Amino acid sequence: MWRRPQGLARRLWIWGKRLYLKSGGLLMSLRSEFLRLLKEDEEFRLAAVGLLGIVDVQSALRRLTEVVTRLAEGQVALMRSQTALLDALNSLTAAVQKMWEGQQELLSSQLRLLESLQRLVDDQQKLLEMQQKLIEGRLRLLEGEAQLRQMAKGLREGQEALWREARAVRRDVKEIKELA
Repeated sequence: MWRRPQGLARRLWIWGKRLYLKSGGLLMSLRSEFLRLLKEDEEFRLAAVGLLGIVDVQSALRRLTEVVTRLAEGQVALMRSQTALLDALNSLTAAVQKMWEGQQELLSSQLRLLESLQRLVDDQQKLLEMQQKLIEGRLRLLEGEAQLRQMAKGLREGQEALWREARAVRRDVKEIKELA
């Protein structure tokens, strides 16, 4: 059943839930008419775009495209920086590896030096023991020498006593000969 909405232009009609426009004696659906005007009428199209805010959407899309482009450029710059950082990290890793190898060589050298030092300490200990034995032998020699001096002194004293005795005997013999 056709009816005309109140307060609207004489060209609009409603059938059920659909809205129709009377144009030149024909009833067309409002949708069909709207699509036809969008295709054929540039002024209507621009007005519709303005009313719908499509211009704002397009400018927002342009701004968004610019932002995405700047983000992509920033991403490229970040990737370059990351590549440079990775190169620096690789260089540092290689340097650390060389330092570690050098440290291992130093540790090996230190171990060899410690072993040599231990041998020197052992040899020094043996030398000290030998020196102690030499000192003990020298002390025994000195004691023996002192005993020999005492014995030599005793022998000299005994020899002197014998010489005195021998002189006394010769004197006595001479006196006896003179008396005889």
